Amino acid sequence: MRIKKRTRRIEGKLVEDLYYTGYFSMPWEFKERSVALKTQDKQIAEKRLREYMTVLERQHEGEEVPSYLWGAPNLEMNSLLAEFLAALKSKERGQKHIDGVRVHVTRLIGECKWRTADAISQRSFENWLAANPKTMRTNQPLSAKTKKEYQSDIIAFSKWLVSCQIIRENPLEHLKPITVKGKETKFRALWTPDILRAFMNVRSAGRVDYRSAVFLLYKTSMRKGSLQNLRWADAHIDIEHPYIELRASNSKNKERLIRHIDEETTAFLLRIRPADYKPCDPVLSYKIPNSTRLAKDLENIGIPYRTEIGDLDFHALRHTSATVFTANGANSAAVQKLLGQKTRAMAERYTIYSGVDVQPELAKLPPVYSPDSWTGIWTGLPDFSGHFPSQAVTKEAVSQNPSIPVTVSDRHENAPPVRERHKPLNGGESRIRTSELKENRFTVCVL
Repeated sequence: MRIKKRTRRIEGKLVEDLYYTGYFSMPWEFKERSVALKTQDKQIAEKRLREYMTVLERQHEGEEVPSYLWGAPNLEMNSLLAEFLAALKSKERGQKHIDGVRVHVTRLIGECKWRTADAISQRSFENWLAANPKTMRTNQPLSAKTKKEYQSDIIAFSKWLVSCQIIRENPLEHLKPITVKGKETKFRALWTPDILRAFMNVRSAGRVDYRSAVFLLYKTSMRKGSLQNLRWADAHIDIEHPYIELRASNSKNKERLIRHIDEETTAFLLRIRPADYKPCDPVLSYKIPNSTRLAKDLENIGIPYRTEIGDLDFHALRHTSATVFTANGANSAAVQKLLGQKTRAMAERYTIYSGVDVQPELAKLPPVYSPDSWTGIWTGLPDFSGHFPSQAVTKEAVSQNPSIPVTVSDRHENAPPVRERHKPLNGGESRIRTSELKENRFTVCVL
């Protein structure tokens, strides 16, 4: 094995080639071979020649050739992606998940210009994120959650390339995860009892009457997909303590879960169950519509689908169910069991209850003002909004009532009238009144 730059005679002069050429002979051959190494660096040329010989040895032995070796066949990204999706299907991943991975990776391949597997780099992916990519359907900037999905899918694809020896190492190994906390764009409102009763009393304007699905989602806190795939064999309602069983194939975390149900839900299931039912028959004989149909039906009865708090979609029924459990005294451990969450922190995201009763600790706090001193904080009668007007304190008022605290200097006895401006405090309806004086500015807060 040797490398050198060949010389050629051009117009009577010896001219040296710009790139190195490798010369070698394999053990099963007698004739020496030559290969153009396409580099001016001697060390790189020697490395490429060794890798090229390794490729020939693996091919001679009938073994798989890693694509990261120099001289190995470079497969296109589209063919590699097709193999990766087939691998996901062999692992029994859902079709929805496979379609999402295909869309995300295909977009990254095109917009990041990754022609081959060795072109994937952390720098190109971060530049793609910095370009503020937008959604393909609504042309809106991608949310933090969607960006994290793109990141997780391309990292999984890169790990698969490493496991198949297509690339030597994962180029996205040191990529920091995208933070989602505090950047949520999807919020959900609660289905109040009045909204639920109003919806249950009116039939849907569509082809399917799905009020039974809304009722069961509210009472069982199941996900929409789990309820859609529920069978009568999973509804154990003919026993003393009825429950619904979610098979591992019908739950999000792929674990068997038990949903205990109350008497009202049991009576409802017994009423809608056909007399000639089979255990393999679905509980719902129709397909639950999408949120677009739900939004139209809510607007038909005068209820807005999108509120200032969040949306009243199907998954909001799960949040409502968890909140109702908490309001009726269920602790975080019970809510975790009812929702089927792996950790207590995941269950607490659905409710405002943290599992710790802080009310006794709040009662131990010493009062800031005694009841006798409260009367000196404000004077006058409240207006129509429930707020008390602030008044300037003068020398005469202090001399007549020494209990009034002096908050204004003697020079500001004739203060200008108070000007109000609305400013919410902690989400409330409190107001801040600001008096702008000639020499000074002070703020009086109504407590």
